[in-house]
Amino acid sequence: MNIYSVGQAAEWLAKQNESKEAVARQLRHYRKRGYVRSRGTFGSGPTATNTFGPLDLGVAKLCRALTGLGIGDEDVMQTVSEACYDLGSSDIDSGGLPGLEAALFRPDAAWSLFIFLTYHSDGSRHVYAQVRLNNPNVRPEHPDIDAAIELPMTAWLPNLAEMQR
Repeated sequence: MNIYSVGQAAEWLAKQNESKEAVARQLRHYRKRGYVRSRGTFGSGPTATNTFGPLDLGVAKLCRALTGLGIGDEDVMQTVSEACYDLGSSDIDSGGLPGLEAALFRPDAAWSLFIFLTYHSDGSRHVYAQVRLNNPNVRPEHPDIDAAIELPMTAWLPNLAEMQR
């Protein structure tokens, strides 16, 4: 697996004509908040920089998409992070791999991140996220969904999987 510094990660994440420094700051923010995990550091002491693997770059890409949509809610971002890193994919062929890792295992399939929101009568809400194949015949586990977002990964997942090798 390849390891990337903050600068290298920002270079991959940045869109054309987007400031790599601003993307690097955003990545550091996601890391500090715990949305994106790091693999270790280059160097030591106050000048050390976090290092990231391809899986972490994928999570950062999804967090950036949510931020771009104006979604920065702590619960939503943490739930997305957990869906990518910790929760098993709903795809039956994933072998029990965690969400984004399962997608990297089969990068040419139509993977998406789904985020579901349910409001309860007491005013509370439940946020649920899942990395899964985009299959219209598969219904989410929560039937009383008030809102849903789908973030497709097909445009960048094959490239990320190549970086994983």
